[in-house]
Amino acid sequence: RIYRSGLALVAVAVIVFGFSLTGQPSPAPSNLAPVPLNGKALLATMGTLAGQFRDRAPGSSGDLGLADYVASQLQAGGGFTIRKSTQELSTALGPRPVETVTAVRPGLTAGTIVLVAHRDATSSPALADLSGTEVLLDLARLIAGQTESHTVMLVWTSGSVGAAGATRLAQSLAGQPVDAVITLGDLG
Repeated sequence: RIYRSGLALVAVAVIVFGFSLTGQPSPAPSNLAPVPLNGKALLATMGTLAGQFRDRAPGSSGDLGLADYVASQLQAGGGFTIRKSTQELSTALGPRPVETVTAVRPGLTAGTIVLVAHRDATSSPALADLSGTEVLLDLARLIAGQTESHTVMLVWTSGSVGAAGATRLAQSLAGQPVDAVITLGDLG
């Protein structure tokens, strides 16, 4: 009798194990066409921006000029709501006006995906520090006109050393339905 009970338990375990062996679910479909990153064009644009906005210390004229450039690039269309805000924040160089450019593209669900890049640089011309800014601009061009399930928020901030801008952003997002925050650092 004990053997029969043990065999019944083994049989149930084998049946459960057999039904748990299923294939992997198929990946979620994407409405984005694969677009190869043009590294040469990206590098050329970064070189132009580094020459045009040489001094990009937090709150400097170069940093604020690059913020204006980013906002003007986003104004061209794509369904983004653009907002610029300036706060006096404590940076590694002392209290400075830190300007944040935010572009929001509404999605179909309540959750938001936030992508962040910094514009400032502690050395001049700091070509590599522009890689996150330029990749985020390319991403904005890519999703322009698309319908996304999540709301997408693209944020360009300053005060990267000491994380003044990122800290202020995190405080402003508190209590909002944020599904993910991705920070693009030096991609070069």
